[in-house]
Amino acid sequence: MLRALAVCGVLLVLGVAGRLLPHVENFTPVAAIALFAGFLFRRRLVAAAIPLVIMFVSDAFLGATPLGVKITVYVAILFPLVFAPLLRKRLSPVRIGGSARSTEAKGQAAEARRPDERNWGFICLISMRTGELLAIMQEFVLSGLRVGATSGLAVKYLARGDVSTVGMYGSGKLARTDLEAFVRVRPIRRVKVYSPTAAHREAFASEMSAQLEIEVTAVDDPREVVRGVDIVCCATNAGYVSGEPVLDGDWLEPGQLVISLQNSDPNFLKSEVDDKTLARSSAIVLNDKESVYANNQQELLGPIERGLVSWDQIALLGDIVAGKTRLDPPSGDQIVYYKNNTGMGIQMAAAGAKLYEKAVELGVGHEIPTDWFGSDLTAWYERGFSPSS
Repeated sequence: MLRALAVCGVLLVLGVAGRLLPHVENFTPVAAIALFAGFLFRRRLVAAAIPLVIMFVSDAFLGATPLGVKITVYVAILFPLVFAPLLRKRLSPVRIGGSARSTEAKGQAAEARRPDERNWGFICLISMRTGELLAIMQEFVLSGLRVGATSGLAVKYLARGDVSTVGMYGSGKLARTDLEAFVRVRPIRRVKVYSPTAAHREAFASEMSAQLEIEVTAVDDPREVVRGVDIVCCATNAGYVSGEPVLDGDWLEPGQLVISLQNSDPNFLKSEVDDKTLARSSAIVLNDKESVYANNQQELLGPIERGLVSWDQIALLGDIVAGKTRLDPPSGDQIVYYKNNTGMGIQMAAAGAKLYEKAVELGVGHEIPTDWFGSDLTAWYERGFSPSS
């Protein structure tokens, strides 16, 4: 009883702290480990990890502050009995990160470069067997892997087996990791890429052609991206910069799989595709339905309310992977739309576990003593105590 009361007291204090701290909406006990330094990885580790990343589907808590500083805490560690059976390695992620963004419409472009040129988000990977901190990873790299791997999973389960062409909107980090994942699951041979910045699309075409050993061509007409391709992927920052969709649904051709990555959150209403794309889709696939409401994703809720699409058309990627829902690849006049609509803590755990394994195998990163982060209880045990916390 005393232990239960103590736990309740701690939770009450933390709840009050969460209300008092001006920049934290979701505050949990594990947030204390945000004091640790970054764990660095090199590009060769990322390339080696791509084919090994395994994605699972679960929920995560997303927090956004009134000032637009997004701080997200993944609290899978608080639910070991739920998550442990899902993770073979019994690992849990904790993400603590600050990302300065304007909450004004079209305001991201002006604040895209930070004075220190750094992204300060990082992931703490924790053993669910022992509670030991195993690794501290830069979130910027890991987020690209988990998004790309999830999109790759969608292509694996939603695209025809013979697809070989991709039309890509965007030339940044997520466009690169998505394309890397696509070539792992389908025999992709030809890619067209459009970015409004000519230098960016040309660099993407040159670099990805060499890296993936496939034909990647930069195009200067956004409509040309869609012509004659099997997969159309939107991986842009248009929602932050222009506030307008990059894909016109009238451009789509029968049999295509459409993928988008931008989604609304409590601070921004944004979408990379227009209402016509949704209206022409025979099926829509999401990561998570609850996030549609939690993040006020009006780009989907609006068309549902107006009757352009219905929930009956919407399936979850996790249910398709698990065999609970069957969805055949698009054929005939069909178009399937996969909306990679939210990030999830279980993605970080799966991708982080693979990165950790490769880091140990390749000797990449900076090793630090784990006893820095654990209290030595030897003296208490020698005196006959059994301390729990």
